[in-house]
Formats: sequence, structure tokens, C-alpha cells
Amino acid sequence: MTNKRPCAEWAEMLAISHPEEDLSPLEYAALEEHIAHCPGCSAIRERYGFIIGRVRALSTDVPLRHRAPQPIDHEKIRRIAEGRRYMVPPYTPLHHRQMAPNASPRSVGRIVNAAFAMLVVAGLIISALLVFQHPPTTTTGGANATATALATAIDRASSPQDIYQVLTSSSPIFSDSLSNQDTNRWGEYTTTSGGCKLTGGAYHSYVLQPYVAECYAQAKSFPQTTIFALQVQMTLIEGNGGGGLIFGYRGRNLRYYRFVLRSDGYFDLYDPWTQRQLPYGTNPAFKSNPGQSHQLTVIVRNSIIYLYIDGIYVGQAPMEADTSVAGEIGLFSVDGQQNPTEVEFRNMKVWAIR
Repeated sequence: MTNKRPCAEWAEMLAISHPEEDLSPLEYAALEEHIAHCPGCSAIRERYGFIIGRVRALSTDVPLRHRAPQPIDHEKIRRIAEGRRYMVPPYTPLHHRQMAPNASPRSVGRIVNAAFAMLVVAGLIISALLVFQHPPTTTTGGANATATALATAIDRASSPQDIYQVLTSSSPIFSDSLSNQDTNRWGEYTTTSGGCKLTGGAYHSYVLQPYVAECYAQAKSFPQTTIFALQVQMTLIEGNGGGGLIFGYRGRNLRYYRFVLRSDGYFDLYDPWTQRQLPYGTNPAFKSNPGQSHQLTVIVRNSIIYLYIDGIYVGQAPMEADTSVAGEIGLFSVDGQQNPTEVEFRNMKVWAIR
């Protein structure tokens, strides 16, 4: 008979007594689907259900003192004991025996029930230890299962807009208000052409002449993943240029991407090395006057880049050769016809899965 082991990364979810109540709908749906296709996890779920059912039944079991007495063959017991040279005292019926001063039939029943419950719980613990002999050491099973559930939901999304809704409703792995300097070490510099600075509780990028002022989180780098997303709130402070997001930056000699939104509503995904504008367009709904804000989001799923402005899908493009989501993230401003141009950034978020 084949020993079908459950999956270690689902251990924590499998052990939850009320998964339909304690898990999110997304996590519960993913767990049920996994159990339907995994014999090992299905078997351990049934075992947990049986044991948990027995524990719950303790509160409704008939008390010990009300159970029908079982006939005991005392003569047979005496013969067996004598044959093994044991000494058995004369049998005294239970109702003739004296109870300890502080004991009562009710307390005896409770003690027996409690002892049985302890035995059941101990059996549950031992069973779990035997089944999951090699628990994960780098991440918790719950975290792995949650990430798997989220990835499954994103893979099932039927449209770019659905991908956005599923992903951004989950918790990001990175979040920075950009209100002050922190361990991410956001770059601050000033040149005759422009620069970056933290001021007024936000991160600013500005240009004084035709220029692109790129600003990076110098102490933060992300690995290659099949699902990656980057989001920020951008406000035009002055000028008629624009600004946006940078991702996949691994050094000046390697390709990366910039997602820009200009004050006239023009947007594009730009490759500085090839100087190609991949998806691009203009939408009057995204025009900005000084003081107006827009939210920019980039989602990469299975090497397809999706672009969103204010939560609205605006275009997509395949990732090109020699590009990657791995590397540093950043922000930038770009010149317009009227300079200086300055943009302000707040609330940077990153999602990365698998």
C-alpha cells in the first residue's frame, strides 16, 4: 500500500478546526481545491475531522454515572488471577464502596471525561508529529499556503482588471509611506539638471531642464518572481512634465523599465536602452494640474506587463529579452515644455509571489 503523505506547506491550514470560518474565502477555496486533488492531504483532513469530532462529542456524551452497567464475570477474573498467582481481594459491589470524603459521582464523571479528552488531544499531537516529519524551515506553512492561494486566484483571473482586483486586495510584502528616510535608503541628490529629496512628509523628484531624475531605494532589491506588482501615489507639484515608476533596475548596463504619466494624460512603458515605447496612449481623464494626484500600478504576471492608472487597466506588453522584474525599484520625474517640473510620491507598495 502506498504511503500518501500530505503536503507540508498546507499543514497549518489542514489543522484548522473551522476552516470555513477561520480562513478567508480565497484561502478556503484554494484549500478545498487542493484537498480534492491531493490524496495525502484529503486523508489527513478526514483524520483530523474524526478526532475533532470525538473531542466535541465529549460535551454531549452521557455522563458516566448514567451509563448502563456492563456485566462483569468476577469469578473468571479471580480464576485468571489465581492462575497467575495474583492476590485478588473479595469483590465489593460499587454501590457499597465508600467514596473519598471530597469526591462525588459528578466529579468522578468529569475527571474521567477530562482524562479521555487529554488522551484524544495527545493522540492528535502525536499523529501530527508522525505525519509531518519534515516541517518547512524557511517559511511557515500558513504563509506558503496563503501565497499559493493568491497565485491560484490570480492565475484564474479572466481579465487584466480582475488581476488587479485580486492582487491589490491582498497584503503587500513591502510598504513605505515615503514620509521620511528609512532603512530602504531612498536616494537624495541635487544637480544642475534636477534631483531627489525627502521633504514635507513625501518623496520628491524634480527636473530643472530637459532631464530624467531617477530616484532609487538603494538598500532594497527584489528577486525574480512570476508575479510582481509595484504601486505608488503621484502628485504633480509644478510644471507640465510628468513622472512615474521604475522596476527591474540591475545597473546602468542592463535593461529596465519606466512607466510614465505626463500632465497632459499621455502614458507609456519605456525601455531606456532601446528607447522603445511599448504600450502608450493619451487619456484626457488622466490629465493633471498642479495639486492633482494619480495612482500608478504595474503588475507583471507570467512575463506579461499590465499597466493601470487610478486602478483602471490601460495597456499591456510582453517582457522583452534581457529584462527582469528582479532588481531595485525607483521613481522619477521627466521634463516638459514648461520647467521646472516637480512631482511628489507617497505610499509605495510591492507584491511579489513565487
